[in-house]
Amino acid sequence: MPLSGCVRVKLIENRHGFRRVRCFLLSAILAALSAACASHAQEGGQAGNSTEVADGPCAEQAHDGADYVVCRFQPGADMRLFLNNEAGEPYKHFNWVNEALSGAGERLVFAMNAGMYHEDRSPVGYYRGAGKDVTPINDNNGPGNFHLKPNGIFFILENGFAGVEETSVFLMTKRPPPAYATQSGPMLVIDGSL
Repeated sequence: MPLSGCVRVKLIENRHGFRRVRCFLLSAILAALSAACASHAQEGGQAGNSTEVADGPCAEQAHDGADYVVCRFQPGADMRLFLNNEAGEPYKHFNWVNEALSGAGERLVFAMNAGMYHEDRSPVGYYRGAGKDVTPINDNNGPGNFHLKPNGIFFILENGFAGVEETSVFLMTKRPPPAYATQSGPMLVIDGSL
């Protein structure tokens, strides 16, 4: 399932006032996106009766009596996944990713959690970062959300094309290996249907 539109993310405030993130594509995606995405949304890339949230491509929306902040980004070459720092240690916090990027003259525009991880923060399923496989595809049966079938893989190709496919489809598809990929489950949207 290619991402022909924007990545849609909901920030949901629960009864305790804490916010959590829900993504329509996989259980989550961690992506650094370019300022071009932000400017796209600010220049009218959003639809509906939305109001801009300060500094970004996010808008407050209401649906079925619930309030949301929905953020939309065009997939592109500046989307990346981050797992470990240069020392091989997990980043653990978005601000640490941003610090690493700022050292390279970049900045984190938007980020969210991606995939599922063991207690040592190693990926449960497939993870590919910067063109290198870190962990293999996991199509095993087992307990927990990850193993609820179908699970899927979010991937970004070298040309910036991004997509989400069921794991079984991803395994059968002939294409060059992605630049970045993360596996999670269960799939929340398949072929545009919940």
